[in-house]
Amino acid sequence: MKNKQTDVVEMVKERIISAIRGAENIVEAIVDTVHGSLIKLIENVGMAGEGATDAVAGVVSGVIHGAVQVGADLNHATKGVVIGVLRGTKEVGDDALNTIRHTAHVAIRDTAKVGGNIEDAVVGLIEGAVESAILLELRVEAAAAAAADGAMQAAGQAGPATVHTVRAAVRKPVLGVKMTHKKPHKLPDLNVTEAASKGAVPKRLRLLKAEELVTFGDFFEECGGFELWDGPRGFRADSFIKPIYRLRESPLVGDAAPISLILGG
Repeated sequence: MKNKQTDVVEMVKERIISAIRGAENIVEAIVDTVHGSLIKLIENVGMAGEGATDAVAGVVSGVIHGAVQVGADLNHATKGVVIGVLRGTKEVGDDALNTIRHTAHVAIRDTAKVGGNIEDAVVGLIEGAVESAILLELRVEAAAAAAADGAMQAAGQAGPATVHTVRAAVRKPVLGVKMTHKKPHKLPDLNVTEAASKGAVPKRLRLLKAEELVTFGDFFEECGGFELWDGPRGFRADSFIKPIYRLRESPLVGDAAPISLILGG
């Protein structure tokens, strides 16, 4: 399998180099090359099932190595690779999110190995995830978070410098999606543990009404305190088993509020 994987990387690398050199639109050239390569590998070479994961890894590696070799913008390269991979695998739902995560992991791993621009690669991955999410009817926030999560996993293996660069990159707004990479946290200065143990709710929180829609920045009671909600949004509060609370005059509530993703890790 190692020899086959190496062959895939080299094949895609050469195709990408040729495509980039003759392209007016690098993103479209990479999307087409990745899409076509995956279709051939999955349908004609027999790399279906678990082998499809290896096929994706080989194709992504080939793109990164080829793009870096010719000095292409890694923002364009990684954006194209995400879109192309999802078109090639034809996955939807959670499978698509897992593929985004896997693609981002391989892309950042190899970018670090070959000395490419990590920040540009991360931004491109998130852009590709967001654009693909719209077409595949995925939650944009979930797709962006999957790309960021895969990038952070690879960064953790590459070393502290890469972690620092990736974390800074995912905190920047990308196509209107803003993310902060930090651990889920307790509400500050609310004495939430004491309040919860007494069955009380901190004064800065209010219980959502049944018809109100849950969004990022809301809270739920958990393990003696209140945790920030980072699950699905847009559902009525009475559709959840646990009561949902909101900070009074929360800056995250309303149509003009930025989208904040609280990523574990």
